[in-house]
Formats: sequence, structure tokens, C-alpha cells
Amino acid sequence: MRNKHIYYILIALLFAYGCSNTKYLPEGDMLYVGGEVKVEDTIKTKKQRKALAKEMEPLLRPKPNSAFLGLRFKLYIYNLAGEPKKDKGIKYWLRNKVGEPPVLFSQVDMDYNADILQNYTENKGYFKTRTATDSTSKNRRAKAIYTVRPGKQFTIREVKFPRDSTSTSLDSAIASVKRRTLLKSGEPYDLAVIKAERERIDQRLKNRGYYYFNPDNLIIQVDSTVGKSQVDLIVKVKEDTPDRARNVYKINDIIIYPNYSINDTLKYTAETAQRYKDFTIIDPANTFRPIIYDRTLFFNKGDIYNRRAHNLSLNRLVNLGTFKFVKNEFRPSDSLANTLDAYYYLTPLPRKSIRFEVLGKTNSANYNGSEVNVNWSNRNAFRAAELLNLSVFGGFEVQVAGQNQGFNVYRVGTEASIIWPRFISPIKIADSSAFVPRTRALVSYEYQNRARLYSLNSFRGSFGYLWKDNIRTEHQLLLTDINYVSSANVTDLYREQINTSPSLERVIEKQLIFGPTYSYTYTNTMNKRRKHTFYYKGAIDAAGTIAGLATGADAKG
Repeated sequence: MRNKHIYYILIALLFAYGCSNTKYLPEGDMLYVGGEVKVEDTIKTKKQRKALAKEMEPLLRPKPNSAFLGLRFKLYIYNLAGEPKKDKGIKYWLRNKVGEPPVLFSQVDMDYNADILQNYTENKGYFKTRTATDSTSKNRRAKAIYTVRPGKQFTIREVKFPRDSTSTSLDSAIASVKRRTLLKSGEPYDLAVIKAERERIDQRLKNRGYYYFNPDNLIIQVDSTVGKSQVDLIVKVKEDTPDRARNVYKINDIIIYPNYSINDTLKYTAETAQRYKDFTIIDPANTFRPIIYDRTLFFNKGDIYNRRAHNLSLNRLVNLGTFKFVKNEFRPSDSLANTLDAYYYLTPLPRKSIRFEVLGKTNSANYNGSEVNVNWSNRNAFRAAELLNLSVFGGFEVQVAGQNQGFNVYRVGTEASIIWPRFISPIKIADSSAFVPRTRALVSYEYQNRARLYSLNSFRGSFGYLWKDNIRTEHQLLLTDINYVSSANVTDLYREQINTSPSLERVIEKQLIFGPTYSYTYTNTMNKRRKHTFYYKGAIDAAGTIAGLATGADAKG
């Protein structure tokens, strides 16, 4: 009986809630609660009709008030707050920040929505679509209903590209890229795919020197008179396409400003310009050695313009890590027809930097401590974008109370590393990735003192390569990775502990580990559109194996 009363109370509350959202509506108007698309067709299955309706419903405008479990809480808060007297305060915040004004049925343009649905279906190949509109209302709530009768969807019978034997080089270039066309015979007509095909052709032409060409210079005509609900698609260049979009462009001069500031003048003289191979470098301060441009710019004088080389060059300049801003532009050359002068404006980051870090530490063994790190960096150590890092650190961990009181730990150390933005190898390694390969050398030393027990000296040195095929994959190959650890100042107290637990002797044994290591990383976590992402890192470490073979180590059971 009690549950029955609760049930009636909930119904009454919901009824009161619903009435409260409609009683504030303007006289003669209704609350718009959404639109529904119905697809009526004798050819399509029920599942296909529902799928098409689901595609079209998000196109309807306006959107109704948001709801959760059928309840429009934001609208309720908007009405509950009332009209605020000031542009601040709790009522203003509730009404304008939390609440949501009512979407009225008078705001719905049903004819406009019907035209949108008509246009959408025609773009999908339903050229004989018919639409109708209607509405239903109850208790001052209105719903729009759109009935769509699409008919049979047209498919592609044939795609006609310009012939290879046509008189213009542009037509021949378009004909030569048809092999990977997105337009397939037998597939449904789809305007979105046609637009994507224009973009694809434009990208291919950009890689063949057509710098000024763009997708709007292409027209794909539709011939729907072939019958049997089929169409022929004819790919053509528009007649009003300008001459410069029809011509292949080559690279003429390549001018680089490696120390560019927005206030700099772009004029230069023979005295301020340095010639290096095909590059003209405006760098009076000799900030960078010209060799870095060999590895970052993929253009040479006389090359046909190529969009891929264009993007690779920009990506590599950014990936060097020594420039704050990278800007590039191409201008028609004044001296030669159908050629481009390439300009690169590079603004360096501060060459040197220093960073201080202070850390606090605690762990489950009741040790507390601190660590100080000082890091100094030079982003252009030898004027070829080398990154030199020097760091020193020191720290301690103490136990104020507990069984290990007095057995404090002290650490000091230093590390030096240098990264060259290239492969340093006696063998020339070709690389055409958008990411600059790197060679890294590192040496480090650490002294650790465990009070009343022992101290350790640790040395490490490594040399290897880091490179990326693309944004998702990364490789690290250390040709050699040497680790050497030796003990000192071993106390009698610790030797007594060894007698009790022999395994503790391994801590103070001399250790020498060397050999190559390789690691591979794959991740797509940078893709924000993915609901689920993936990260994987695998490694092969032969260092311990080689050291064991070299020293004749033998595992004993």
C-alpha cells in the first residue's frame, strides 16, 4: 500500500514538473519537443529505412531543449530562476549559465528543414526524392514530422577522365592519376565522395608541379540520362581555369632567413647573403652552419614543385627543436617564367636555458627526503642544431623514526648528453620521414652513500639512434649501452648482515653490463577522435647476454 502511494506521488510530481515547463510559454505558442523523420519506400528494407532516417534527423533545426530520461531539467531551472533584475547574482547565473531558454514551435521552419532533407538525399543519389511535412501537438507540446520518399538510389555506370592523348599537359596529368580514383562503377552516387575525389586529384597534381591548381578548377559533370537509375561522371577542367593553374612550376631561388624577426627587413645584398649550394642564406651573425639545410629542405634549384617535399621541409624544420617559429612562402620568380622563389623565415628559440628543480620525496618505508636538479641546455651547441644537455643533481632520504633510523641515503651525480639531428654513421642512411632522425651520446656518474652500510659508484655511457617513421611509431637503437657499478666503504655491520643473508652480497658486487638494445613504440593516443586508444612498447636487450658471454658467467642453481 505504501509503495502504491509513492507511485502516485511520483506521477503527481512529474505532472507538476511538466506543467511548470509549459505554463511560462508565450500565449498561443507551444514547446518544441523535436522532429522525426519517416522514410517511406517499397524498395528498401526496414533496416535500411531506419538507417537513412537516423542519418537525416541530426540535420533538423532547431534542436529541442536537452532532456535526460525525458525530463528537461535545464529548461526547468531557466523557468524557476525567473527574470533577474541584474546581470549578476545567483538568479542570473542559474538562468543564463545553468538554465536553457525554451525552444518554441514558432521557431521551427518546417519548409526549410524539408529542403535540407531533400538536398541531403539528392546528394546521396536519390534524385527523385519527395518530402512532406506534418506536426502533432498535445498539452502545449509540438512535434514536427517529416516524411521522405527517396525512390531508387542512382549508381555510377562509368567514370570518364580526360584521355592521355589530349592536347594539354594538365589533362594528361589528370588522366594519369585515375588509377586510384574514389569513384567506382557500381557504387552509389555520393556528392561527398565526388568532392573528396576533387581533393585527391588536386593533391596528386600538387605533387607534379601544379602549384596554383585547386579543387575548384575541376568540374565533375553528372549525366543522368543514361537510364536504369545510373549516371556517368565526366571529370573536366573548367574552361575559366587561369593559365597559371594550368602550368607546371619549378623551384628557382631558395632564400633562407635563419635569424628572422618580424621587424627585420627582407632586402639583402651580396655582402649579407651567403651562397651554399642552391641556397641563399641571410645570416650575418652566422648563427647556423649551412649543413643543417641539406638535411631539412627537400627542394633544390630546378626541381619541379612538390607538395610532399614542401610539407616535409616544414615538418623537419619544426622538428629540429631549435626554431620557435617557421614560416614559408612561394612567390613567382621575376627572372624566369613558370618558376617559384621559395622563402623560409625561421625564428630561433633562445640558444641557452637553465632549469632548477626541487623535489620532495616520501615512500612506504617511512623515508622522507628531497632532491635538487640543475639542468643547462644549449640548443645550438656547434651551430648545427645540436642539443647539449648538462645536469647535476643531489638528494637525500632519511628516516626520522623506525627500525632504519640513521641509515640515511645520500645521492649526487651528473649527466652530459648531446643529440645530433642526423644519423652519424660511416654508412649513409637515407631518410625521408617528416621527423628528423637523431644520434644521441650520453655519459653519467652517480655516487650513492647508504650511511653505516656502503657506498656505490655508478658509471653509464651509451651511443645510439632515435628515429620515427611517422607520428605513431618510434624506434630507439643503442649500439652500445655500458653500465659499470662498484662498491666502496663497506662497513663491518653490512658484512655481518651478509653472513645472515648471503643474497645481500649481490648489492656490492662489481657489475659490468654492456651491449646493444632496441625498443619499438607504437601509439595512437594523439588521435582525440578515437574512443579507445592503444599504446605498445617492446624492447630487445642483449646487454646482459653479451656481458655474460664475455666474462664466462654461469648460472648456478
